[in-house]
Amino acid sequence: MNSISNNNKPQRNHAKEIKATALAFLCHFFEMNFNENSEEFAQEFVSDYKKKFSKTETLNKFETLFNSYKNFENIDYTIEEIDFDIFAENDGYALAEGNVAYKAILPNNEFVEFDNQFKLFFYIEAGKWKIFFFKFPGFTW
Repeated sequence: MNSISNNNKPQRNHAKEIKATALAFLCHFFEMNFNENSEEFAQEFVSDYKKKFSKTETLNKFETLFNSYKNFENIDYTIEEIDFDIFAENDGYALAEGNVAYKAILPNNEFVEFDNQFKLFFYIEAGKWKIFFFKFPGFTW
């Protein structure tokens, strides 16, 4: 629901925006379809080792991962929590977390099963919520 503040600007529904961005990430992951135009990603990422990666470097890591598998099957995910802090109109941090389970099919038709929690971390970049760090089963930094 959009509400109007005293200055007649519609209030943003941050939780809805964050969830939509998280769902875009999940859909693109399981479609093996990230590219430079993937709007859910920030221009710079931070790994769990606090190393910085460009968007292009991160996309290359996904490409390497996706080249290891034929496809994904038995996909199931839930977004269990969305939390955010807004510091100013275009300044804030957010977290979307949940559980994901899937089967990654190898070229020889063997498979690897994943079933664990995921976490997507966001900040506002160019007025939109963008993922700048994540922990996702099957992906290593």
